Amino acid sequence: MISGILASPGIAFGKALLLKEDEIVIDRKKISADKVDQEV
Repeated sequence: MISGILASPGIAFGKALLLKEDEIVIDRKKISADKVDQEV
């Protein structure tokens, strides 16, 4: 997981600098429709 410090809500555009190269693992799971707002 890539994490950082949240500065403001929204979308950012620009170059990203990775200080440590790791394998990115995306955990895919199904959730029910009533849990979508909690996950986003």
